[in-house]
Amino acid sequence: QGEGSRQLLSHENVGRVSEVNLMKDNLRMKISLKQVSFGICVFFFALSSWIAVNGLWIELPLFVSTLPEGWSIPSYLSVSLQMSNIIPLLYLLIASKRRIKINLVINSIIVCGVIGCIMIGLTWDIKIDLG
Repeated sequence: QGEGSRQLLSHENVGRVSEVNLMKDNLRMKISLKQVSFGICVFFFALSSWIAVNGLWIELPLFVSTLPEGWSIPSYLSVSLQMSNIIPLLYLLIASKRRIKINLVINSIIVCGVIGCIMIGLTWDIKIDLG
């Protein structure tokens, strides 16, 4: 037993243990770098949507004076922004019950956005009375 404990405490084995600890620390750093880069990407994605929404609010006086809806546009904008907060909650509820393909969800959101932009661009000056 005395000889085995000397081998464990030899300088060579202590160096190996510190190498393993360094490798574990480097692995932790790599994981944290991935997390930081992911956080930066999420930040810029959220920043871009925030800038787009604020751009709409800034241009609102121009919309009010030229569009047929007039001052009802701010209320439509507020309701649509609040409804967009419900979508992530619906996704979480559905995803907790069954498996959802994230690619399908992302592509459908992109397609809906493109179709909405095209429809707005083509029909912005048409007024329809609903009631």
